[in-house]
Amino acid sequence: MQAQQLIMLNAAETRNLKLILKLPLRAILLVATLLTIAGCSGPAVKTQPPTLAEVERQQEQNINALLAEAQMNQSPQREVLLMQAAAQLHQQSKSQWARNLLTSIDPSLLNNSLFIEYTLLFSEIALADDAYYLAQRILTNPRLDQQWQLLTQLQEVALRQRRADLFMLLGEPQTSINERLKLQELLPADTEANLSNQDNLWQSLMAMPATALEQQSKLTSNSELSGWYQLALISKNNQSNLDKQLHQVNRWVATWPQHPASFRLPKDLQLLQRLVQERPKQVALLLPQEGHLAQAGRAVRDGFIAAYYQARTEQAITPQLKIYDSSEGSISSLYQQAVEDGADMIIGPLDKDNVVQLNQLAELPIPILAVNYTDDNSESHTNLYQLGLAIEDEARQAAQRAWVEGYRYAMILNTNANWGKRSAEAFRQAWEAKGGHIIDQTEFKEGENFAKAIGQSLLIDQSEQRSKALQGLFGQTLETEPRRRQDADMLFL
Repeated sequence: MQAQQLIMLNAAETRNLKLILKLPLRAILLVATLLTIAGCSGPAVKTQPPTLAEVERQQEQNINALLAEAQMNQSPQREVLLMQAAAQLHQQSKSQWARNLLTSIDPSLLNNSLFIEYTLLFSEIALADDAYYLAQRILTNPRLDQQWQLLTQLQEVALRQRRADLFMLLGEPQTSINERLKLQELLPADTEANLSNQDNLWQSLMAMPATALEQQSKLTSNSELSGWYQLALISKNNQSNLDKQLHQVNRWVATWPQHPASFRLPKDLQLLQRLVQERPKQVALLLPQEGHLAQAGRAVRDGFIAAYYQARTEQAITPQLKIYDSSEGSISSLYQQAVEDGADMIIGPLDKDNVVQLNQLAELPIPILAVNYTDDNSESHTNLYQLGLAIEDEARQAAQRAWVEGYRYAMILNTNANWGKRSAEAFRQAWEAKGGHIIDQTEFKEGENFAKAIGQSLLIDQSEQRSKALQGLFGQTLETEPRRRQDADMLFL
């Protein structure tokens, strides 16, 4: 057999080689053995690497072999083989099959070491499949709380990270914070992972209301956690007074010199000094005072004026406020006028078309915060920031929350008004993009009693008709309760 051989691979052969490297170990060994035999049998023969279909067929054969072997074995070898098969299925993005295999395993049959491996694998698959409540049951198993001392550091870090992320996702910031603190003890200081954990901990704190932060600050016996609560309260309670907030943060740092946040303040608090130095001295409001958007424009204007006088009563430094009516004239000319009048920052406009026109200008020397945004996906101007409260955003948020709650089969009931149709379509797109199913959509007219539409959509009217038919058949009054359709688990109204 030739000792050395120069092998030249074309593009197709290179792709096939990458496929081979993704094969399970036993398949790679099989291929290597066959190639060796072919090389020793005589003159070099060009062999064709396996096609993608052949690779997938081999992977499926490997999984079926593991499952067949599992059927012939007793515990715990049976469970080990099922876990191996589930791991391979997960690598092939066949999460549902993998979940079914792991669900069939009785964790009480596993020793401590296998139970930890089972928890790591099952939680990873559940989270990848957006099965959040299944992941919660796996990661909060009482047996796991008895096993922490048996885990390697890498295993504990992985599980603590998953628990912290999951609790925050499910709306349990306090529980997530507790996990973050335990995770912090496991991660080396000043590493990217440690700093990222601190950032996430701060986000969990900011998700809590000020009343809860104050209460927890008094109840906790953990000194470090008490420091976090107090720092979060400083940020929460001084949103409208940057000078006061900066002063209290500096005083907190002096009081807690050894606290992790003293060595590296949360990112938003790091910006305080810069915000104080660079805050605008004059703010211009470009809002409509006439026309169909006048009511909304005046509401935004009144909110700014109320905040302005509130800040004055608190002796906070306030910018000069100038108001321009954007319902008259060209928005570009109005913007230029505000710049020439000395504005350091501009709020508005509210009209969507005006936002589009500003975004098309060659230059925006002064930053502007528009209180609406464009519908197209074109890149926004560097100095143009767009903020809106579109009905489509609410619909997408509803889809996200419903998906987290575990719902998968949705019905839509919407008004036939333009905004209702836009909301329904935004929900549909977001829901189907996640893999959810829309099993029915019903429209009703504005001003109409939509209780009837809901009854028809839920097929309650059909249930009532069946009840009447039975009463007619038996010739007597029957006590019945209408029954809704059972193929839906949520209604987006």
